[in-house]
Amino acid sequence: MIRIRELAGMDLEAVLFGGQTFRWERVEVGWTAGWIGDRPVRVRVTQEGLEVGPRTAQDDGLEPAARRYFDADRDYAGIRERLLRDDRLRVAAAGLDGLRILRQPPFETVISFIVSANNNIPRITKCLSSLCRLGGKPVSIDGEIEWPFPRPESLAGLDAATLRAEANLGYRDRYVAETSALVATGAARLGDWEAERTPALLANLRGLPGVGPKVAECIALFAYGRFDVFPVDTWIRQVYSQTYPSRGPVATDRQIGERARRRFGSGAGLAQQYLFEFVRRRGRAAVNQT
Repeated sequence: MIRIRELAGMDLEAVLFGGQTFRWERVEVGWTAGWIGDRPVRVRVTQEGLEVGPRTAQDDGLEPAARRYFDADRDYAGIRERLLRDDRLRVAAAGLDGLRILRQPPFETVISFIVSANNNIPRITKCLSSLCRLGGKPVSIDGEIEWPFPRPESLAGLDAATLRAEANLGYRDRYVAETSALVATGAARLGDWEAERTPALLANLRGLPGVGPKVAECIALFAYGRFDVFPVDTWIRQVYSQTYPSRGPVATDRQIGERARRRFGSGAGLAQQYLFEFVRRRGRAAVNQT
């Protein structure tokens, strides 16, 4: 068990269940189980920090992996202070002091967000769980079998028809198969893209089958830590337009993204998550009241 003191105030609900990742589940009281790369772990927040424990044999590399995954070394307080000079964003970000941006493995993030297109969180979770069973290497955890995220070579070995039938991917089957093959053969070197500036990174990502502008920005944010992007989907389009109304014709997603990046600068990605979590919680509250 390790403890990361900088993460004592982290909001696990917002971070692990707010659309950044799709492979965590609430288990016993206070604990959440999931994966950091191919490491099965469980986590909980205490007053002393974020506790992270392996669910198999002790892993000597767990602490650096967990610190990177939960972005423990970034100055969130400083970014938040700058962002919340904006009065309107301050309203949306109220109660979200513990929201952070994950740094997930690039391949897992690419496939997850290809699957996420025109989809909802429960269905994305089921699709990814099926992909893991199809291509992941089984791991015994407390007498139960679980599966890490498949390696590119494993997914590339499955044809689109199998992916559609067994993982219920719909039209995304071809994109998952083709992108996995590009990564497996080295035609798409996701690790090398870490060194690229954000415009070049986004261009590389958009070159992958099934990756459009919004999905590319999600991958850049949640895998590569690029806070200078602002992914726009239906929810963000709605809440941004309501929060920052403009005269004239309805803005396109591209225009909203450009305006948000000008407004929020190098913290745009975190601002987007504040707005996304604000509208997500507002929607859940409305459902709970019916």
